[in-house]
Amino acid sequence: KSGPAIRAFPSREPMVSPQAPKPIRSSTVTHLTFTWSPFIRYDSSVDLELEASYSTLTNLRCLNIKDWPNINPFLGTLSIRPGRNKIFPKMSELGVFCSNKYCSPLDMHILVKLIQSRRDQGALQEFKITCPQGVVNYDADTRSRWQQLCAPGGGIQISASI
Repeated sequence: KSGPAIRAFPSREPMVSPQAPKPIRSSTVTHLTFTWSPFIRYDSSVDLELEASYSTLTNLRCLNIKDWPNINPFLGTLSIRPGRNKIFPKMSELGVFCSNKYCSPLDMHILVKLIQSRRDQGALQEFKITCPQGVVNYDADTRSRWQQLCAPGGGIQISASI
């Protein structure tokens, strides 16, 4: 069979299988919330990057990510790297909210790289994070870079509860 897989749920709404993503293209979308679903499974950050390439929302200003069990690969895809396409080029606000017990600790190497790359491009102005699960890879160098980003005059407003 070709085409999207339909799964039966108590509601009457069909669900498109994550293996058959549909491109999201709109110049009018300015705010978006990604919420994790138990039906979505990614094998690697490459899978996430390919999926995220469908989201060419050129005027997206605010992105909120909620309750992803392994959020680190997705955050890595949002970092700006030379020679790569930039996802959500006008994103000025980013929120990461991990409130359930299935969320993994945040990788501070990835988080610092993301915030710094976005800030250096001049787009990201506000970053909010709530993650009671804590952090990993928080060595002295990463801690110093994080403190510089959080300092007044760092070019970005950061609100963190970790």
